Amino acid sequence: MDKWFRKLRIGEKIGFGFGIVGLLFLGVIWQYHDTLQRALVDYRQLDDLFDARKVHALAIEIDMLEAQRAEKLFVLTRDEQHARRVAENLEQAHTKAAEMGGIGPSMVPVAERMKRLIQNYGQRFEDVAEAWRIKGVDHNSGLQGAFRDTIHELEDMAGRL
Repeated sequence: MDKWFRKLRIGEKIGFGFGIVGLLFLGVIWQYHDTLQRALVDYRQLDDLFDARKVHALAIEIDMLEAQRAEKLFVLTRDEQHARRVAENLEQAHTKAAEMGGIGPSMVPVAERMKRLIQNYGQRFEDVAEAWRIKGVDHNSGLQGAFRDTIHELEDMAGRL
């Protein structure tokens, strides 16, 4: 190899050197392009994960806001229809939280925590709703209705005496 290189003239050596530098330059360009492509693929995966998390989180938020709205309407009107709407919205939020766990392994603990919080909210609302049912959601039901009936009986008894 050394003898062959010595036989080359100066112009050929310069041309050979430029050829080697050109190959190195092409290798660097290829490496740069490959790195950019891998970074772009990784970025798209992260972006897709972020978008999926964001979509699921917003869907859960909407269901929870609807549940809170129905809860407030139930407390104001004591209409059982609103209590059913709370349960429906919480079930939808729970389902979407479970779907959120399927996005990726990093989302499983977040989804589990969200499901626990949704269940906790649902249980607490159900406790409030049950207390209202026991008290009476209108004047004629529950303890309030029983008290009213007893008072009417006492009034009737007092009227007869």
